[in-house]
Amino acid sequence: MEEVRRHHHFIKVMVGEFARRLEIPQGFLIHIPEVAHSSSDASLPSSAKGTLQNSEGKTWPVELEKLDGHVFLTTGWSKFVEDNSLREYEFLLFRYDENMHFMVLPFGLNACEKVIRSSGSPQGKLPCDIFCCTKKGQDGDRLTEAANSLTPSHSQLLCKGLLKAMSLFHHKVSLINMKYAARKMG
Repeated sequence: MEEVRRHHHFIKVMVGEFARRLEIPQGFLIHIPEVAHSSSDASLPSSAKGTLQNSEGKTWPVELEKLDGHVFLTTGWSKFVEDNSLREYEFLLFRYDENMHFMVLPFGLNACEKVIRSSGSPQGKLPCDIFCCTKKGQDGDRLTEAANSLTPSHSQLLCKGLLKAMSLFHHKVSLINMKYAARKMG
């Protein structure tokens, strides 16, 4: 019987100096053998390279750097931020797939998946949020305003939204993996 791999996830909200580097949560490091087995900053190989991949299959090479016991995505990270038009307070859902490979799903201020579409714009990209609700009178601006007005009393709703986002991420990655397997076989 084929063994089912368990994937590990973490979520990061884009705050502070997120465009320059991103810290991987301390508690998550145990799932990354290349990092977990290095007890000091000096023992993390300088060539600790990883890959970020979005739901469309595009990849970005990144480096992991250990500083004062914290591990950061550094070289290559700013290109990922730029290419995905990430803004403050948006968040990313990371899934670790082993071998320093992370699937990453970006979410906008409205807590819905963000996509980047090709267009005739000078940069060749147009950031587009996929809005959760399309009911009359509830456009993206109103949803963004609602997201921006969240207070700590909304934490239960936010947790439910994050769990739903993780479920959506699993579903999308499963579809991508099935398409990839079908191409390999056919």
